[in-house]
Amino acid sequence: MKIKHIEPYSTIKVIFLIILVFVISFFLYHGVLASLILVAFIFPLLLRVGLEIDLKRKKYRKIVSFLGINIGIWRPLPKIEYVSVFKTIKSSRIRSRTAETTHGFIVYKVNLFYFHNKHLEIYISDEKEDAFKLAIKISKSLNIEFFDATKK
Repeated sequence: MKIKHIEPYSTIKVIFLIILVFVISFFLYHGVLASLILVAFIFPLLLRVGLEIDLKRKKYRKIVSFLGINIGIWRPLPKIEYVSVFKTIKSSRIRSRTAETTHGFIVYKVNLFYFHNKHLEIYISDEKEDAFKLAIKISKSLNIEFFDATKK
């Protein structure tokens, strides 16, 4: 059984991508071949990162995904001691010329802990139920303990 988590496309990346495609199409329609340089800006918008775990072969890899093609080096999965779900705040900074603010929202992270306090972050979700389902599934598959660290 394989477990794969790849970060979703952010809304701002999708908006930039759509705008960029329209700008390139407009310039190409009007015969401006220099707009092909703008195509290079599309590639970073399509990249995503994540983690894939092969529970059967006891291996994992950090992956970079481009249009569904996953690239990464398989490594042996360390002896996992437990799986944990915890709640944290993901913040983003918004700046303008005269002001700056930080906006935060709650996310739930699933980590696999090994060698006392080292960990692999395998999943991030806005939904508590999604994170718990995955953590319980991994806990049963690897026959390890599950800890709920969402409560203080």
